[in-house]
Amino acid sequence: MLRSKLELEAGQERIIYAISSYMDAHGLIPCRRENAERTLCFTRTAGGWSVFDDCADRLDAAELDGLGRCLTRVLSQSWQDVPAIGIMGDGDTRMLRLYREGRRTDTYITSPGVFGCVGRWLSCRGHAVRWWGMLPDGGNISALSAAFELGQENAPNGFDAIQQVLHLDGTCRYGFSSLDEAKVCDEANCRYLAEMYFCAANHVRQRWFDKFLPPFIQRRTAQATSFRNCGK
Repeated sequence: MLRSKLELEAGQERIIYAISSYMDAHGLIPCRRENAERTLCFTRTAGGWSVFDDCADRLDAAELDGLGRCLTRVLSQSWQDVPAIGIMGDGDTRMLRLYREGRRTDTYITSPGVFGCVGRWLSCRGHAVRWWGMLPDGGNISALSAAFELGQENAPNGFDAIQQVLHLDGTCRYGFSSLDEAKVCDEANCRYLAEMYFCAANHVRQRWFDKFLPPFIQRRTAQATSFRNCGK
């Protein structure tokens, strides 16, 4: 979740550029949906932008870190500081990571053992003071610290409190796989959900073999981004 007041068109362009640049650096190129090895969606929300990455459903924290760092670095180069929160969930447990200007500055996990923080428990409890830039006007660091402590005792109630203190919209509760069934656009009061599909570049280079295959196998062209109309 990106905390930014970027205008709709400008924000879309910069987010598409940042995501595409990140994927290109990792050997992934735009493709059609049926060929995708990695898929991302993003939408404008009242408090900024929500980006959904299927790597979060796979609990791939390294990829979540890479994208979070890239988005905040690229967007902060063109505008003032654009912080972001990366969220992953496993059952009732939630991991929140804070990104600013291309760096991960803090991690909070409601149940440290779930995401491999055994032995690093203190580093996963969160440091409320580092999240001050995510607090809305009139926000209270003490309230966020109390929410972090509550999450250690009761994960669902703690996440509810964190969502309230940080003024996170309803999209923070959805994973990538639940987008179609969750009516995300209704929750976010948005009109479009942008979808981006990527596959490995070598997968495309190997397509020249297609000409030796039977004619009923259709060649496909690349498609970078589509916009899903959410009916508003």
